[in-house]
Amino acid sequence: MTREENDFWDKLTITPKELAYMYHAVGLDDSSPKRGVFHMYRNYFLCNKPDLTWEGLCEKCLAVRIPIDGITYRVSSTGIELLERLTLCKFKEH
Repeated sequence: MTREENDFWDKLTITPKELAYMYHAVGLDDSSPKRGVFHMYRNYFLCNKPDLTWEGLCEKCLAVRIPIDGITYRVSSTGIELLERLTLCKFKEH
């Protein structure tokens, strides 16, 4: 890992609410990982208008905003990496 990557993870702060939003977007609240792997059956959150919590996640590079069907937020690859570090599970697309 590069020094810049270490600095990013060392300086990153995330609130319980932001973490809950990320878990919800990938469906972690509905099923448990099996054998250390969580198969995401989704990775999105739909809104009619911008959401402050999701916008904060986008600023931290943990999510991306896509203007489809209103506003769609997705957990970014960096966000998935964070979830993997916190849960000690591998996240895979279903």
